Amino acid sequence: MTPAGDIPVSELVGEEVVHVEPGASLHQVARVLEDANIGAVILGDASQVRGIISERDLVQALAHERDPPHPCGRRRAYQSDLV
Repeated sequence: MTPAGDIPVSELVGEEVVHVEPGASLHQVARVLEDANIGAVILGDASQVRGIISERDLVQALAHERDPPHPCGRRRAYQSDLV
C-alpha cells in the first residue's frame, strides 16, 4: 500500500475539467459547483484559464452583499498569472 503522501496528484483528479465563462453570474457558478459536486471551478475555457472560483469566494461575495447576478471575472476571483 502506497502512503497517501506518495500518491501523485494526477491520480486524484478527474479527467473532466469543469469551467465557467467569465460572464457567468455567481448563481450560475453555484449551480455548476452543486451539479458537478465540486468545491471550485475554473474561470475561463480550454484555451485560456483566467482564475479559480471556490465556494469560499461565493460565501464572501454574499457576505459582502454583492449582487448575486454580478458577472464573475469583474470582481475578486483569484485571478493571477499561472505558474
